Amino acid sequence: MWSYSASSYEEISEKVNSSSAEISLLNTFAEKIPLKKFGKVIFENSLYSPLPLSYSDLWFQKFKEQWKVVLDKRLKMWNKDFKKSEIKKKLKTYFSLEDFPKYPSRPWKKIGGDYNEKYECSIGFLNYYLKNEFPKYKQLLSTITLEGKFSIKENMYEFSDMISKLNSIISKNDFLVERLSSSGEYGSEIAHYASSEKEPDKEKLRSILFEIEGNALDLADSFAKFLTGFENLLFAMLGEKSTVYYGPLANLNKIMGADNKEFKENLAKFAYSIKFASEVLQAIIEMENISV
Repeated sequence: MWSYSASSYEEISEKVNSSSAEISLLNTFAEKIPLKKFGKVIFENSLYSPLPLSYSDLWFQKFKEQWKVVLDKRLKMWNKDFKKSEIKKKLKTYFSLEDFPKYPSRPWKKIGGDYNEKYECSIGFLNYYLKNEFPKYKQLLSTITLEGKFSIKENMYEFSDMISKLNSIISKNDFLVERLSSSGEYGSEIAHYASSEKEPDKEKLRSILFEIEGNALDLADSFAKFLTGFENLLFAMLGEKSTVYYGPLANLNKIMGADNKEFKENLAKFAYSIKFASEVLQAIIEMENISV
């Protein structure tokens, strides 16, 4: 006969009771859970493939996607037209213009098909401002150059840089006008290729138009950046936007002596003219970047 100590008997008894409880749980799981049915459902679902869509379902799916494209295009067109109408209001309010100013040379109109150069409105406004608004203040800039004393020395250097940038933009604009004229490089080439049906000629025409678009965007973008920087500088000269980087003219109340009041009024007019031009040009570029 084997003999067990009391501690050994208790340990064996505890393991038997624990095993009995686990066997009971397994029996309950096997009786209550329909494993066979679960397996059947899972297996059959793995083999399931949906029935092909009916003709009507395919029609609906196809035209739903097409209508989404059409709707997106119409929304973009509406958004572009809305922005255009808002810009026209600003042109009327700020510059007494009834419509977008036209660029002097627009040879792409010879192409037909209602083709418009993408940044036509941007360079049209740019040219208008340089030819009609800016000349009103050229004498003012000369006075500042000769008599202005900047309270922050760096502003004097920035003012000189701004004038150089402006002159560069004016030169680039004049050059583009000349190239687009009937006797210019772009104008004559467009006139030559516009009516051709040959594919090489069409490709050459597309290349010319793409190059013009790039030049127009570069010109408009340069002018927009100039306007933003010059606006800050002009309002700082008036003492309206003084910061650690910008300060007023030290002799603001003395320039031109007895005509000082007129000088300050003209400087304020110029500052707001630049501000309005910046607002309008940025809005035009944003509007023209909407592809429809």
